[in-house]
Amino acid sequence: MPPLEDLETMLEVGSASWGWMEPILGQISFFLLCMQFARSQLQNLGVRPYFNWQRNMRAEYLVSQFPQYDAEATDQTRPYYRRGAT
Repeated sequence: MPPLEDLETMLEVGSASWGWMEPILGQISFFLLCMQFARSQLQNLGVRPYFNWQRNMRAEYLVSQFPQYDAEATDQTRPYYRRGAT
């Protein structure tokens, strides 16, 4: 921050605070822009990471609820609950 004698008007205070916050806001904005770009590219490719994670968790739950059955057989009977599919 500049010395107090350089912060006499509202414009000087605004300029000093903007100079202090601009790098942080710029980095956050750039990160959000990159995340939006990555999400749109995943959608273009048809990749659904959350859906695949949720499907894998359901498959794990199904296998844990029926331990008397072979895990691979359980997975094959419910193709939309496949384990390990990403």
